[in-house]
Amino acid sequence: MRSWAKQNEPYLKLKIRGGLGNQLFQLSGALFHAKRLSTQLIVDETALKTHKDISRQNWVKKLDLSGLASSTEIKWMSDSRIKIPFYKTGFDNIEEDSLATVERLEKSLCFRGWFQQKVFPEKLLISKKDLVPIEISTVTKQIISEISNLDGVAGMHMRFGDFKGTTWGILSSDWYGRVVKKLEENGISHVHVYTDDIATADKILDDIPHKFSISFPEKDSNLKPDELFWILRQYKTFVSSNSTLAWWASYLNINSNPRIYCPWGDNLFIEPWIKLP
Repeated sequence: MRSWAKQNEPYLKLKIRGGLGNQLFQLSGALFHAKRLSTQLIVDETALKTHKDISRQNWVKKLDLSGLASSTEIKWMSDSRIKIPFYKTGFDNIEEDSLATVERLEKSLCFRGWFQQKVFPEKLLISKKDLVPIEISTVTKQIISEISNLDGVAGMHMRFGDFKGTTWGILSSDWYGRVVKKLEENGISHVHVYTDDIATADKILDDIPHKFSISFPEKDSNLKPDELFWILRQYKTFVSSNSTLAWWASYLNINSNPRIYCPWGDNLFIEPWIKLP
């Protein structure tokens, strides 16, 4: 690994933002380009440290990043100050699309972007053993134990919240109706539903005829993003919302042949997931 002590060497700096799923996409995209350009990566976490919404704080650092970073060192910084004595030059701003066209790093570059493409985690060869929470709570262990001890159980993630009124929107009741049909065809007898709006989720599912039972593991208290991420990865049958956290949970599902139902387009859909239109 190269040392940070080289004074005149150009670097990449990612200004990270968003929730855990988006943080993982941004970090994987930034690491992909850092490896491609044979440089090291600085991650500016200022936006996460100052965000009032706890779900938009730095949850990615709660995961073991060793498999993701591999041979590329990550230096974290905040408040627009970097704790490296040799730091002398500024960073030129560049857009995500423009960064992809850079063939040789001649100056330090600072960028923001969402990097919501499956190519980045695929190129980094992130495995099912990577990105495990550094600490796993007793509640999380209890839920995982229940998952492993139940036959015919599926996990479902339903995202509402700030998706309402957006250009991508929330998934429709008809979409969930198709999901319910598929689950029953595959012998699912119980579904754990994880959601940021239990009342809305309960109403949608209550209006859809179904034979399986439903429970909400977060009924008494919300799970932290790193805990939710780890739990969703455990289900042999999983229904993904259009949340990036649910995408990563699907991608890193710990089972050998999970059945994943999803709404993803070509940029994020992965075989042999089951896409429901």
